[in-house]
Amino acid sequence: LTNKSSLVIIIWVKGLLSTCLGGVMQLVYDLSKVRGRLGRTFPFSLSTEGFSHGGYELVGSLVFKGELKALAFEIALKARVEATLKARCGRCLTPLVYEVESQIDEILIFQGEVNRFEDEDMAFGELGEKYWVYDKMLYDFSPLVIDSLLEKLPLAPVCETGCEIVEVVEDKIEDLRWAKLAQLKQDGEV
Repeated sequence: LTNKSSLVIIIWVKGLLSTCLGGVMQLVYDLSKVRGRLGRTFPFSLSTEGFSHGGYELVGSLVFKGELKALAFEIALKARVEATLKARCGRCLTPLVYEVESQIDEILIFQGEVNRFEDEDMAFGELGEKYWVYDKMLYDFSPLVIDSLLEKLPLAPVCETGCEIVEVVEDKIEDLRWAKLAQLKQDGEV
């Protein structure tokens, strides 16, 4: 690859990643403050505003608070995430609001310490299932927080009471999800 094509690939990948995360959401903490201070506990509180992911949009602030505890080679994370998210019903497009609280209880391990934990039966992929592996001291907890929130939310938001996606108008069945497009066509805007 030439330098120019490498640059294009990097820009494309960065764009894809920011799209996957729904924009900029950073919950960064300097883990060098914790690492190597055996037995000490470090409380923290981080917050962010204005992100969306998978059809859900944050309303107000997301609060991520808890404590990090230095272990022999790992860091124990015990935290709580609180957020209000909005989405639209997948059937009728009614706005829905979800108050979400999630507990996070994970063990973080530095990439350079991985060989201490690998045994002959555990591959790196299996290690990644047991621990959150980090490679930088300034660690962004956003992926972990997003995973935690998504576990508490429905895959496809829908109204709890049941909603109508079709309506009978003058003996003609209309799909309400396309009502706005039909109105724009009727008004000659499309």
